Amino acid sequence: MKFAVTGYIASGKDVLCNILEKEGFKHISLSDILRQMLAKEGKEASRKNLTWLGNHLRQTKGDDVLAKNALKQVDDSNWLVSSVGRVAEAQTLKQNGFKVIFVDAKQEIRYERVKKRNRKGDSLSFEAFKKQEELESKGGNKKFREFDNLKKEADIIISNNGSLKEFKEKIEELTI
Repeated sequence: MKFAVTGYIASGKDVLCNILEKEGFKHISLSDILRQMLAKEGKEASRKNLTWLGNHLRQTKGDDVLAKNALKQVDDSNWLVSSVGRVAEAQTLKQNGFKVIFVDAKQEIRYERVKKRNRKGDSLSFEAFKKQEELESKGGNKKFREFDNLKKEADIIISNNGSLKEFKEKIEELTI
């Protein structure tokens, strides 16, 4: 099985990947590819630098450059490719046997998760969170992710508005 994982900010994508990794899935994050590139250049993996590098690569090497990079590492094992943010990435992965999973949750729930995780670069005000999400959901331009369009590309949509136990049960159904 091969899954491309995407979804709105703090919807539960990392939790899904962690659970499936424990089930034996190999995992590569498109954001981790960018982090590795930044580290080689001695640059901080800030949200600003990650966005800049991702945009630069897409502009110079194509909108699906990160997906193609990830595919170089994929073998016949069970795989997860996460941090899929562009439709072209999802389509390239689908063409290579991946099913796209979109993880969704209500905006208020996701904002509370962002506050709890307190990750560097996460917005602290609800208004700033909504503004950032609007840019990333609508695909404001080539510089931003396009979650709303990715949701339309999804083969599987998993809602994560309930408990962790409920979410785990939904994830377990994927591998049956």
